[in-house]
Amino acid sequence: MGIDPDRTKFYFQSENRTVLRLASCFSGRVTMAQMEAIYGEVTPGKVIAALLDAADVLYPQTRLPGAPGVVPVGIDQDPHMRLMRDIARRTKAEFGFRPPASVYHKFTPSLDGSLKMSKSVPESCIEIPEDPESVERKIWKALTGGRGSLAEQRAKGGQPERCVVFELFKQHLIEDDRELDRIYEECRSGARICGECKTYATELMVELMEAFQARMDEARVIVRELEFIRE
Repeated sequence: MGIDPDRTKFYFQSENRTVLRLASCFSGRVTMAQMEAIYGEVTPGKVIAALLDAADVLYPQTRLPGAPGVVPVGIDQDPHMRLMRDIARRTKAEFGFRPPASVYHKFTPSLDGSLKMSKSVPESCIEIPEDPESVERKIWKALTGGRGSLAEQRAKGGQPERCVVFELFKQHLIEDDRELDRIYEECRSGARICGECKTYATELMVELMEAFQARMDEARVIVRELEFIRE
């Protein structure tokens, strides 16, 4: 996934006593009223998960006091970030925490066009890794911005703004903006049809899967050499 092992610290949350102690401490700095205001109906599991998330994000500051934290999240994680910032302020006198910042990332939509991919509906998402036949089947069933017929698409052009396949190109498969612009204009003009895009997306996705699997095989060899924090 592009992580440099030499510049990365790893740990198991369940075995990191500092993280677990922080979560326990944070439990006394929030109220049920606040949790309900943030999350609506809450359960013990939700409360514990939120406190552990806060402990994970603030934990690096126990090793580098006052270091700024920048957390990449989807917009659905914004409530967690706001809770963490509150907790950081409430525990500043004790730990010297600095409220973490966040960078919000766009969702990859579900293959059926709904808000985001989710493993809870296997046919709506592409897993990594996934076998080529399954990838091809899912991409060919994905929502596109095509018209009702080939003749209509040639005459009116496609709608890449509505197309999940074009979104895959844009977010994951094509880095060259000029190539994206070309595909976009060809689609809008009717010069390009959905089958061409699905074929190309399948080829690129299979290449991505093969490259990922090769990196996975390399990672398995070195995983025992990684530096894990033990506390």
